Amino acid sequence: MHERCNHRNMETISQWIRRGLLPVDPSVAACPDPICTACQFGKVHRKSHASNKGSIAAACSQPGDSVSADQLEAGYPGKIPFTKGLPTMKRYKYCNLLVDNYSRYIYPTFHETKHATELIQSKKEFQSFTAHHGVTIHKIRADNGVYSVSPFQLSCEQDNQELSFYAIGSHWQNRIAERHIGIVTETAWALLLHACSQWPDVFTEEFWPFAIRHACTLHKASLRHDTKQSPHQMFTGVPSPWCIRDFRVFGCPVFVLNKRLQDGNSLPKWKARSWTGVYVGHSLQHAGNVLLIYNPATTHVSPQYHVVFDDQFKTVCGSAVSRDNLLQKLYDKALWSYKLPSVEATDLYLFESFWSDPPPLKKTSI
Repeated sequence: MHERCNHRNMETISQWIRRGLLPVDPSVAACPDPICTACQFGKVHRKSHASNKGSIAAACSQPGDSVSADQLEAGYPGKIPFTKGLPTMKRYKYCNLLVDNYSRYIYPTFHETKHATELIQSKKEFQSFTAHHGVTIHKIRADNGVYSVSPFQLSCEQDNQELSFYAIGSHWQNRIAERHIGIVTETAWALLLHACSQWPDVFTEEFWPFAIRHACTLHKASLRHDTKQSPHQMFTGVPSPWCIRDFRVFGCPVFVLNKRLQDGNSLPKWKARSWTGVYVGHSLQHAGNVLLIYNPATTHVSPQYHVVFDDQFKTVCGSAVSRDNLLQKLYDKALWSYKLPSVEATDLYLFESFWSDPPPLKKTSI
């Protein structure tokens, strides 16, 4: 359950179990907290110490009063999801995080460069989302880097938004964005470490954009201790479309029902009824229980509903791509039953082709 909840801290998971938000016996919450290896490698940090630096962030009374912005440089190229067409060579390298100071709602956007044009596009995308829910952004607080360039400042002026910066070397003055970048990064790193260790043939560090988005989605759906509401509900005024029970182990194998069967049609008798995919999060454009599934064979990402999960990674003893290719080869070799002249030659061909994969046999008289 700890892995299904994005490696959330055990205290929070125990509270969810006591409130009945997770399908677990409530007595489990009283057990000692286990140690997660992925969390030890991905979330460990220095112990806190006494400090009087404080924060100069103003108190907010409603969503949009103040939004903290900061940019994350991944240091590793990340996959760009696409649903059709040929694979692209483009990769994400940066992530822009916008955090509402009142609700702690996180809105991530991903970019190939750190140019001001992409930052402005990120802000416009966030404003379009907030306008849909009747929220207006009044103030943006950021650092002195890319956010201080003239085009971004001009965009804020045109939208009647106050733009302020924190002092150089004083990151605690933008502690809300800094803290949530830390939370999202630690969670995403733990998700990647766990998935890569369980399925190294398919899962790599290139999936970090999916991990960050998934970490943000669970954060927005989680109930806050002080208000008993989720950040999504506090920001938009409506309940979160995602239920805690719907989240699964990030990166786990998923068996997706064949599209023809989903549409109510039939398949050839000996055709596989499902294909193996990778669970990489929840769709933001569909219902909360619609999942995003990565297809290792086509590298496409598609929303799916008719799926079966393998949270324990028990069905992956190798690469899904190589296994599917092997099944296709065996299917193609089944044509021997229509071409070979005798049972003896058939048996010999099957035995030799399965172990050594020789060239196809020619017709000979026996």
